[in-house]
Amino acid sequence: YKRQALVGECGKAVAKESRAFGVDMLLGPNVNIHRDPLGGRVFESYSEDPYLAAQLVIDYVKGVQSEGVAADVKHFAANNQEYQRHGIEEIISERALREIYLPAFKAAVQEGDCWTVMSAYNKINGADCAMSRRLLTEILREEWGFEGFVVSDWGAAYDRVGALQAGNDLEMPGPQDPQVIADAVAAGELAEGVLDERVANILRILIRLPVFQGRERPPLDRAYSAQVARAVAVEGAVLLKNENGALPLREEGLLAVLGENARTPIPTGPGSAGVLAPYTVSLMEGLESRLGQQKVVFGEIAEGAEAVLVSIGLQSGEGRDRVSLKLADEDVMLILKTAKACQQAGVPCIVLLNVCGVVEVSGWIDEVDAVLLIWLGGMELGHAAAALLAGDENPSGKLPQTWPVRYEDTPSFLNFPGEYGEVRYGEGIYVGYRYFDAKEIAPQSIEL
Repeated sequence: YKRQALVGECGKAVAKESRAFGVDMLLGPNVNIHRDPLGGRVFESYSEDPYLAAQLVIDYVKGVQSEGVAADVKHFAANNQEYQRHGIEEIISERALREIYLPAFKAAVQEGDCWTVMSAYNKINGADCAMSRRLLTEILREEWGFEGFVVSDWGAAYDRVGALQAGNDLEMPGPQDPQVIADAVAAGELAEGVLDERVANILRILIRLPVFQGRERPPLDRAYSAQVARAVAVEGAVLLKNENGALPLREEGLLAVLGENARTPIPTGPGSAGVLAPYTVSLMEGLESRLGQQKVVFGEIAEGAEAVLVSIGLQSGEGRDRVSLKLADEDVMLILKTAKACQQAGVPCIVLLNVCGVVEVSGWIDEVDAVLLIWLGGMELGHAAAALLAGDENPSGKLPQTWPVRYEDTPSFLNFPGEYGEVRYGEGIYVGYRYFDAKEIAPQSIEL
């Protein structure tokens, strides 16, 4: 697959599985910006850069909807943290909103032709997103020409009538008691014409979906899903360091593997983005399949080992932001201890990072020879990692987010996650690399 086409192929693969399971609408993709690397849902969204996020969402939405399944672009808008996400007040300048936090949604609507959008939990400048007429009607429909329907995040329509008036078409979760709405119409609090409009927006999309089209559910093509999953893991991997010829591995040599993560990988994060895969290939399984069982030893630096690989995992998920960018102390100790032993033995020390996003590496990266970032690599993680380590595939991915030397260098450090129900986006448009460039702050690098 060509890299950009692969984004669309991923959307298509997910939609094919959706149809096989009788699901007509995806609750994704998540295009919220990586404002702060501690954000719990960073792993399931695209980038700190609005242009990159916009380009990715176009292809993904087109891939999903090419199968007749609705994509639901979320969370509109600026849902960039989990701390007090149910209604936290975000103070965002108009310029930052327009230049950083809205472009991916605009691209999804105008270039991706997305059929649905999900309104968010949070407030922006005084208005709850699901009750914001400015967001849902003036910007989304009148400025951008959106013709699909807006669905609330689960429980985000805090005022049911107000949400309908603002332009939120479908309140979730359901079923909801319709009497509240009927009473509002009878009392003149909600115009019947507004209600008709909301229903029409939903029906306009509903008639396109498999449930109305009468399409048969296709058989589940696990081989195709696995093929795409592996390609995504391979193309997304980033080679952070490779010195002294550490990679690719020499096939004839013995490889020692350390770290429990090598046997218990992290394919994805928990919450709404969690995937119950039929299997997950561990790093050990992938290496044994590629190199042969006799060439891979787990848990010790065996005599005769020509390279040592340390596998480290770190997860995040919906409902809670991370508290630090640091790896667990025991993981750092394992890396440093292994690196020292490798230096003494004259063999390369390689680190595999199976992580949800940015982690601090400054305390150990100069001590090891190579670092491969596989992210939360999905169900084919082990096969993808083994192919990359062995040199069958080229680890040519790029970072979609800036990796600071330390968390204190990030632009939102003093304004995340906020307090007393409010968070100020004090960095304005200087999110991610924009801030590092403007302030001339060096991000993480390797010592050559």
